[in-house]
Amino acid sequence: MPDKRHIALEGSYNTRDIGGYTIDKDRVTRSHRYIRCDGMHRLTDEDQNKLTNYGLKTIIDLRTTEEVNQEPNVFANSTLVKYNRINIIGDEALTAYDQQVKTGVSYKRIEAAYTSWLENRKPLILKALSILSDSGNGMTLYHCSAGKDRTGIITALLLGIVGVRDEIIIEDYSLTAEFLFQRFLNGDAPVAEKEINSVQEYEAEYCPREGMHGTLQHLNLQYGGIEQYVRSIGLTDDQIDGIRYSFIE
Repeated sequence: MPDKRHIALEGSYNTRDIGGYTIDKDRVTRSHRYIRCDGMHRLTDEDQNKLTNYGLKTIIDLRTTEEVNQEPNVFANSTLVKYNRINIIGDEALTAYDQQVKTGVSYKRIEAAYTSWLENRKPLILKALSILSDSGNGMTLYHCSAGKDRTGIITALLLGIVGVRDEIIIEDYSLTAEFLFQRFLNGDAPVAEKEINSVQEYEAEYCPREGMHGTLQHLNLQYGGIEQYVRSIGLTDDQIDGIRYSFIE
């Protein structure tokens, strides 16, 4: 695969360990701590065994009520893995996203959606980060339907908390195109997504670097950065230290 962090599963396209990213010349993010993922409803028994053997202990499902009801997580009733559901964007339309999602330049509507969630769903974002901060939960996987938007926001916050540079966060975000484009090749792309002919087209339309760049700029300008943002929504010193202690190698 084009990225060593990718975990190849039969029932998932976009499952990735976010360990191995450079923080500074002496430190990197720890593998086997946080996994980002797309939908988990099609995971085979072999896929599930692969994840539990990899160390999976906790899942955070970030999807809406409709998504969860239509495509239940295969681990929802597991006795081996603790399953948490946090409907991070809610079932109601958020104004900025609703206005932008079907019109305008791709990166602008992405930025509008992400900044709207960051501003309007702070208690839910805090709840997710609080679970992720608890090293007692072991290796934790968080996911939405594509592993791109809601999952991308949580990933950006985790990487930013430990000091990963913005350009690396953006690179990790855009990497989703490498894997979700495969859905078109396999005939599995959602009906709502227009036909895409290349990885580059997918990135430009659905995970443009400019969209995440604008989102990070919003956090920098409004809060002074990711650490200041997560503190402002209620993440404590102990919780921030918990993420850093378990996620920095």
